[in-house]
Amino acid sequence: MPIPLQTLRRWLRLFLLTVLVMVTAESVSAQTAGEGAWPDVAHWDEVLTRAETYVRVRSPSEFGLSFHRKQLDQLREEASRIRNSAQQRLVKLEQVIVVLGAAPEQGSAGEPDETAARRQAYENDLAAERVTLAGAELALARVEALESDLAAAARRSLLDGVLQRLPIPVSPEVVWAAIQESVASIQALMTSFQVWYGDTVEGGKGRDGLWWRFLIIFATAVALGWFARKAVLQRFGRDPSVDEPSYARAVVAAVTDAVARGLIPGLIIAGLLAFFSRPGALVIGPPERMIEVLLAVILVFVLVVAVTRAVLAPELPQWRTIEIAPHNAHRITRVIVFMAAVYAVDFWFRLTAEDFTVSRDLMTVGLAMMVVLQAGAMFVLSHRTLWVTPEPAETETPEEPEPEKTSDGRFWRYVRGIIGLGAVFSILAALAGYGFLGRFLVDRIVATLIIIALVFLARGMLREVVGALTRSQLLRSRLGVQIESLRKIRFWVRGALDPILVVVGGLIVLPVWGVPREEISRWSLAVLQGFTVGNVTIAPLDIILAVAVFVATMAATRFVQRRLLERVLPETNISVSVQHSLTAGIGYFGAILAAALAIAVVGVDLTNIALVAGALSVGIGFGLQNVVNNFVSGVILLAERPIKVGDWVVVGDKEGFVKRINFRGTELETFHRASVIIPNAEILSTPLTNWTHKDRYGRIDIAIGVAYGSDTARVRDLLLEVAQSHNQVLVEPAPFVIFTNFGASSLDFELRCFTGDVIYRARIASDLRFEIDRRFREEAIEIPFPQRVLHMASATEPSIEALADQTTMGPMDRPWHDRSGVGGEGDE
Repeated sequence: MPIPLQTLRRWLRLFLLTVLVMVTAESVSAQTAGEGAWPDVAHWDEVLTRAETYVRVRSPSEFGLSFHRKQLDQLREEASRIRNSAQQRLVKLEQVIVVLGAAPEQGSAGEPDETAARRQAYENDLAAERVTLAGAELALARVEALESDLAAAARRSLLDGVLQRLPIPVSPEVVWAAIQESVASIQALMTSFQVWYGDTVEGGKGRDGLWWRFLIIFATAVALGWFARKAVLQRFGRDPSVDEPSYARAVVAAVTDAVARGLIPGLIIAGLLAFFSRPGALVIGPPERMIEVLLAVILVFVLVVAVTRAVLAPELPQWRTIEIAPHNAHRITRVIVFMAAVYAVDFWFRLTAEDFTVSRDLMTVGLAMMVVLQAGAMFVLSHRTLWVTPEPAETETPEEPEPEKTSDGRFWRYVRGIIGLGAVFSILAALAGYGFLGRFLVDRIVATLIIIALVFLARGMLREVVGALTRSQLLRSRLGVQIESLRKIRFWVRGALDPILVVVGGLIVLPVWGVPREEISRWSLAVLQGFTVGNVTIAPLDIILAVAVFVATMAATRFVQRRLLERVLPETNISVSVQHSLTAGIGYFGAILAAALAIAVVGVDLTNIALVAGALSVGIGFGLQNVVNNFVSGVILLAERPIKVGDWVVVGDKEGFVKRINFRGTELETFHRASVIIPNAEILSTPLTNWTHKDRYGRIDIAIGVAYGSDTARVRDLLLEVAQSHNQVLVEPAPFVIFTNFGASSLDFELRCFTGDVIYRARIASDLRFEIDRRFREEAIEIPFPQRVLHMASATEPSIEALADQTTMGPMDRPWHDRSGVGGEGDE
């Protein structure tokens, strides 16, 4: 019994479908096996449970918070990877099931057992992947919630420490208890030094050469520091003979001066620290710790003083990186040195408090003293009189002196106001018993000011670097960037530096005020990766990369154009005009490629762009028709080449040489060296004269007149001799002379000759006129002036015009002495 054709088709379709499903399933299974993306749910739950338990601790430590943040970051990364893998496998499994088709209904023809088994396996895998995806998403949700809880716990711990209340430091009882405890601590420290001295020196332990080693280390540090300081200052230091150094040079000199002047003390102190910290040193026990702390404090103080004097440069105002008056520079230096000394004492107090048991009375009094001194110095620095710059001296003394102007702007006025308020609040908090709060505010304000100062120094350096790059010959000669374009680049790059530096400075300042770095990293990453507004995802990082790709591609295009125009094409036999057309075409292609790459980096769907472009085509057609018309006309000019770079053209009343064919217009350089930009559409729609379209041949016409009675044949011969004697007049076609007219005052001739370079037609015509004038003078041929013959009537005979006028006059038109014969007696 033959099998029906329809049955054969159905079985063949089922066979092909089974093969396709098997191939796809094998790839899915191989990928699943290779990825190994099954999550360790037990480990995840353990990590999350520990973090949830730690969050509930009243006073979590910074170490514990950082540890759990790192574990949560690792868990998030792993869960995100598993979620993404599960999503990809889900898509592929769903595609396989769609290809396999729906299961046959009950009562209909069944499917093969192998197909049914595969369908069931795929559905099981699909369900497992959904479970994996749900577990990963649940873990990510818990991680996000725990990160918020950890951030809240960190803020709570910070506030608990800062807002810790201590006894009132101005209370007499507290002050007296602090004094007694200070005296006892000093006596204990002196006792420990006496014990060390007795055991080490008097006991004979110091006679083994350690003191000689100490002196050798000290002398070596001094020598190395002195030579290094001298060499660095001679090479990179300030030169008093330079009156106006650049800002970058001043900053480099300030850094050099700070390093050099802090080098000798730094090396000395570092050597002493190494000597006292090594195993088996002379000083051991509590004295060793005190000496190490003291040396570290001195090192910090010396470096702060060196940096301050290097930046403010009180002795060399022209090298100062901040625009302030010399006397103010000295005052600010003294205040900062005082603050550095107070900070050194405070730093020593903090480190020693870690090794000794300090009572609350001594703690509050010590904190209050340090905060009052430091905040007082900050308040002095915030006063506006320290930041004024007197006006430069004028040649004539004004009647009323103008007030001094501050060297800072609105930003620095706000900063000074915040510093003053912070200093006052810190002092009040410390005196009220909140010494930790006062110290916290003072430390953070000082750290913030240091960061702001460094950011401003970096801003000045970067602006100088941008200016140097835009002034270099590299961008002009290699990339072909015009001076005006370089000015615009310099303006926009410098303008973009300020917001970038503000963001960078803010990211550095936030951890100083207690914001966890992990939180900042997560926020920054979320902002850079993008945020969704409606159905649109805005990714600043992609936009920045797109702009960078566009600029880099355009720069590469300019470089290729310049290399072709200067190195490659001149070695070929291609004409100059064709070379310019080729480079212009490369410029068009580079612009289109740069735009396409930028769009691709952003990830914009070109289909959506096509839809938007179609919807806005009518508006674009009306609003940008001139721009599009000029662009297309420029392409036509490059393709048909009715004009080329270097051609001498006349467009309407504009005449000159074609210098450049751009996207929108063509640049002409007139004979007066003026640049005229003509829209490309106007060039195509207006009658155009191109003197050098095919070649540079051209005709020169010189009109001349001679007096009546001159020998016309001799005139013709002379004109031909003059033309033939000029070295730029062509022999073929030969010059010729035309007798054009019998003029009113002269016999008119015209000399017509040809030249191989029509560019010089005006100069050749001038040479020919000089020679014609010389030859005509030699041959006594007159070039007449315009002449007019006037016939004057005699005095006795009336002219015909007068008689005619009298016949037409009426009685009232005649003179009064001729009216007597008209109409009766004359007047008496």
